[in-house]
Amino acid sequence: MKQPVQALQAWLRRQPPKIKVFLASVSALAALIVIRLVVYDHDNLFIAAEAVHALGISVLIFKLATEKTCAGSTSSYVPFFIIIIIILVVICNHFLIVL
Repeated sequence: MKQPVQALQAWLRRQPPKIKVFLASVSALAALIVIRLVVYDHDNLFIAAEAVHALGISVLIFKLATEKTCAGSTSSYVPFFIIIIIILVVICNHFLIVL
């Protein structure tokens, strides 16, 4: 039996492009509404966005140094990236609490 996430991905792949665009638009709008309701101090949102941006650049630098290319995704590095994301979330939470 498929995992729920895999089943959702398979269902999404079978949908026509117009439905995919609609679902992406609704998801983006829902994310903006949630951010608007949750974030009271926009300075914290800016700090979190900069931290995620720094993480993305760090991942690309790491891939460039190890694989000599930034193209595509490499499944062997997924645990490494998950650990980095967890560390970044903990650091961001610390800064958000301190601020």
